[in-house]
Amino acid sequence: MSPTGVVSEAPPVRRGVRSLAQRAIRYVTDLPGVAIVIMGTTSIAHLDENVAALDSPPLSDEELTWLRGDRQRRDG
Repeated sequence: MSPTGVVSEAPPVRRGVRSLAQRAIRYVTDLPGVAIVIMGTTSIAHLDENVAALDSPPLSDEELTWLRGDRQRRDG
């Protein structure tokens, strides 16, 4: 989040479109030692979106920097 409390704009995805939920799922599944992710869902559309994250390309350096940066600001 920015100092004003507004989440900064996520970087664009180079190949295709990836939602914030898909970025989060991809981030977690790419962590060392993570073998499975349990995802909650309220609709078939959400389930389809979540599963699509598993077939998406790895996060770009720009996406990783954005995700880690916002987490560090919240934790710091």
